[in-house]
Amino acid sequence: MRARRIQSRTLLDDVPLDVVESIAAPVSSAEDAAHAEQLLERLNVSLSELSHRQQQIFILSRLHGHSYLEIAEQLGVSLSTVQKELKLIMAICIGVAQRHDSSHKL
Repeated sequence: MRARRIQSRTLLDDVPLDVVESIAAPVSSAEDAAHAEQLLERLNVSLSELSHRQQQIFILSRLHGHSYLEIAEQLGVSLSTVQKELKLIMAICIGVAQRHDSSHKL
């Protein structure tokens, strides 16, 4: 429960509301579900191109709900490194989502 609360709070902190709302809900149409699946595939490709450390930071933060300080200590990097890397990663994710939405509307 705590991890889910942390994950949703951090997701909403870093991702614009329109991007969050564009993710298909379980009651979405088949078209919405296909759109969400394509978006997740594109995000997966982009995230796979990150460095190993960036992938670790993303996973520890967004999937496991670790704090920035916990991540910094675990990976042996500074707190500012974790903050900068997550800002970059989230910017990549937002860019992928925006490009996907633009191409989907055409």
